[in-house]
Amino acid sequence: MSTRIETYLRDALLGGGLAVLDHRLAYRLASHRWPTNRDCATDFSAAAAMLPQMARDAAGHIFHAWFDPHGEPALVAARSANKLEERIEWVTGERVFRLVEVADVETPRVTPHGFVEPQPPTGPTETLPAHECERRRVMLEGQPIPAHDCHRRRQAVKAGLIEE
Repeated sequence: MSTRIETYLRDALLGGGLAVLDHRLAYRLASHRWPTNRDCATDFSAAAAMLPQMARDAAGHIFHAWFDPHGEPALVAARSANKLEERIEWVTGERVFRLVEVADVETPRVTPHGFVEPQPPTGPTETLPAHECERRRVMLEGQPIPAHDCHRRRQAVKAGLIEE
């Protein structure tokens, strides 16, 4: 585990009661901790499996925040959920489009060699609003759906075009 990430997490929680655990925002907010953005991204990538549990232990609450409506969520550790969207915007300067609390976090199993064992996906898949399903249906209409696991197939499953 990177001590720079641990220090960033601790300092951000002490300063504002929340920490955004995304390498782009972390580097922008605490660029003095990493020589380059690539070093920050490498540290976050190496610690990706342990970040949710580390955030839960340090803050108590963890959330997924979408700063881009079509992008990937960023992990946010917070001591309190009170006015969290506003507080994230105050700290980062980025608008939060969606914020979802992560209910529970499983600690990943680590092999004797120190590698994290991959976990199969569990639980129901994310349900999408009707307008998003329709947008994906239109986007995928007329395109062949591959039999192997790929982005296009996962989009088709989420849109309800095919069953898994």
